[in-house]
Amino acid sequence: MCETQDTVTTHVKTQNAVAESARQLVDWYLQNQRKLPWRETSNPYQVWISETMLQQTRVETVIPYYYAFLERFPTILDLAAAQESEVVKMWQGLGYYSRARNLHRAAIQVAENYDGLIPEDAQKFRGLSGVGPYTAGAVMSIAFNQPVPAVDGNVLRVMARFLGVREEVRSRQAVTVITSTVEQWLQQEPPRLMTQGLMELGALVCTPRNPDCGKCPIQTRCTARELGLTQDIPVRKKKPDRKVVQVIALWCQQDEKVLLQQRPATGLLAGMWQLPAKELPASAPLGAGAAHREAKILLEGMLDTSLYDDNKVAGDKVDTNKVDTNTVRAENYVGSQHKSIGKVAEGPVRDFHEIAQVKHIFTHIEWHVQVLQPVGWPLHRIAEGRGLVFAGEDKLSELAVPRVYDKLLTSFFG
Repeated sequence: MCETQDTVTTHVKTQNAVAESARQLVDWYLQNQRKLPWRETSNPYQVWISETMLQQTRVETVIPYYYAFLERFPTILDLAAAQESEVVKMWQGLGYYSRARNLHRAAIQVAENYDGLIPEDAQKFRGLSGVGPYTAGAVMSIAFNQPVPAVDGNVLRVMARFLGVREEVRSRQAVTVITSTVEQWLQQEPPRLMTQGLMELGALVCTPRNPDCGKCPIQTRCTARELGLTQDIPVRKKKPDRKVVQVIALWCQQDEKVLLQQRPATGLLAGMWQLPAKELPASAPLGAGAAHREAKILLEGMLDTSLYDDNKVAGDKVDTNKVDTNTVRAENYVGSQHKSIGKVAEGPVRDFHEIAQVKHIFTHIEWHVQVLQPVGWPLHRIAEGRGLVFAGEDKLSELAVPRVYDKLLTSFFG
C-alpha cells in the first residue's frame, strides 16, 4: 500500500520489516565488507580524514593518500600546527582542494576550542569548518557509534530504491523521508555497522547502473525491485552541460627552472601554483594566431620593464649577441610542429611554440589548455615575486600544483 509523506510517494514498511531489513543488512556487511584501512580503527580523526577524502573520490585513489596524509599529520594537533600550503600539497592529486583547507581550519578550531579533542556532540562537530550533515553523521556513527544518519549518494540510491521514492532524489522532501528511515534503521543495530553496511551495499551491489539485485540482502522488501524500477530509481535532475573554458598557458623555462604563478586566494584551485595562464570563455579552441596574441598579452604583462638594459619594449627585436650559449637557438623551433620541451634563447624573432594540449574536467567546468613556449623572448626580464617564481625540482616539491599541470612538470623534471 502506498502513502504520501511530505509529498514523496513511498511504500510503507512495518516496524518488523524495518528491524528485519536492518539485521539482514548488518549480517551481510559483516560477511562481505572490503578490507579497507579506515575500517581497522574507530579513531575519530582517522575516520574524519577518510570520509573527507572519500567524498567525490574513488576508494582505490584514496588509499595511498590516506596513508601518506596520516604519516605526515598523525594527529589532529599535527594537522592544526601545519601550514595550509603543506596540507594542500599533501592533498595534491585528490582534487576538490577546499576539503583540505576546511580540514585544516577545522583542526585549528579543535585545537583552540576543544583542547585537541574532536567533539562527540554532533551539533558541536557540525560547527567546525567544512563539516556538513554527511561528514557529521559518518564520524558520529562510525567513530562514536551514535545513531546519527550519514546520507550520501550511495545511501540515497539504496534507500530510494528500497522505499520506491519516485521524486527527484536530492529534493528536500526525498532527503527528509530517506534520512528519517535511516534513523529508524540506526536504532535497530550498532550505528557504526549500519552506516558502513549501507555505504557498502551502495558501492558493491546497489550500484548506479545494473544493480546486482540477486546478491542484495534486503531484496525481498525492495520496492524498486518488486515493481521493476531499479533502472528508473533514483530519479535525478539532468546535469547541466559543463562550461568549456579555453586556457592559454605559458612554459617559461630558464636553465632547469620553470616559471610558476600562484592562483588567487579564493575560487577554483585557490592558492595553488600553475603555469602562468589566461582563461578565456570560448567554447572552441583558439587558432594559432589568436592563441599567440593572447600568449603575447599574458607574457608582456609579466615582463618587468625596469629590468631592461637596452630600452627595448616587449615585442621589439632583441640583440642576438645576448644569447645564452647553454640554450637551443630559437630558429630550431620557429614553425616546428615538434612537441618536445627544450630551452630557447632570445633571438631576432619572437614567437610561441605549442608544446602540449591538455583537457581537464572539473565538476562543472571543462578546461581545454594550450601550453605555449615563448621563443626569442627575454625571459630573464620576468621579475619574481608578486605570485611568480622560477621553480626547480626542489622548490616544486614544496608547492601544490593542480593535476592538469603536474603531469607536464613531472615529465620535465623526470
